[in-house]
Amino acid sequence: MIASNYVSIPLKFTWEYKIKTSLTTAISVLQSILGTLMICAILISYCIKQKSLVRIANRLITIEHEIDHLYDLYHPLRRQRIFCTMIIVCTLKICLLILLLFNDNLALGTGPISWLTDILPTFHMGWLLIQYFLLVTVIQTDFADVNRAIQSLIGINTPDLQLQSLYQTRRIIVNNSIVHQLLQLRDVHCHLCEISEDVSSFYSLPVLFGIIFLFLTLTYNGYFLFWIVMITDDILEYDTLSNTIVWLIFLIYPIFLLTNKITKILIEIEKTGNIVHDLLNCAIGKDKKAELKKFSLQLLHRKIQFTANGYFMLDNTFLHSLTGTVMTYLIILVQFQMVSSRSSIRQQCNNTGRS
Repeated sequence: MIASNYVSIPLKFTWEYKIKTSLTTAISVLQSILGTLMICAILISYCIKQKSLVRIANRLITIEHEIDHLYDLYHPLRRQRIFCTMIIVCTLKICLLILLLFNDNLALGTGPISWLTDILPTFHMGWLLIQYFLLVTVIQTDFADVNRAIQSLIGINTPDLQLQSLYQTRRIIVNNSIVHQLLQLRDVHCHLCEISEDVSSFYSLPVLFGIIFLFLTLTYNGYFLFWIVMITDDILEYDTLSNTIVWLIFLIYPIFLLTNKITKILIEIEKTGNIVHDLLNCAIGKDKKAELKKFSLQLLHRKIQFTANGYFMLDNTFLHSLTGTVMTYLIILVQFQMVSSRSSIRQQCNNTGRS
């Protein structure tokens, strides 16, 4: 990657395309350099923290066996659907890559050197986010299994988990066996929270580097799209337009997957607190209520967050903020380019008048 910059960066100054300005050339060069630095930072981070990732995977395998063995919650069809979802996600990523390569070559006439510095960093960062997505999917499934196990202890089968439903209809005498199983579930839930924190910590710095790169690339391609559709007076070139649209889909796809899945896992974690609180309201017995209060306090004080090194949350609010920020910078870039074009036109008119 580093060596390829010595070949690709000079080509960016001499490469001719329809919408080429000093601004787009500077952004393209910065994108190549930042992409190389991003890949190096991610690979170095993996080399340093590889033991941590192996430990996370081993703990997840252990948790899977505990849940399936202790509470008989193994659902082959549901797990098979999750596996099929993962296969579909990865297949779509590969298909988008092939489509982008074909479209990029057709519209812009680029070759392997350009792909190495433009498409490869984006593809690399996309796979990092998809790997993050796959891990979060497994953890979210385990949290859902724990919630179902707690529901089975108290006989709640309604999916909406409204707090008032059980409290208003009946009281439950919680025996020692149920308390013992609840304590085991509390330990499993605690381990899952620790794994979630480890996963967030492992990916926080690489994701931060990657988001900076993806933000620049999104702004760059959004600028092209805006310029092609709104400003260019020539005949619309559909191959260039389709290439830009495919680029934007290729960039947004892994971000959308990750933010949507993180939002779902946070909702699943919040459900656990609702279920335990529901059980606490209808339980009878001081000893049992004391254990349930401990579980409730544990859930109350443990806040799981998936962040990019603490700078911003990676849920759906981040996707909304990213879209708004990209649009803001697009407006600034377009205004800057329009002012620059007007000044150059005035200068040409002045030179023509003097001559």
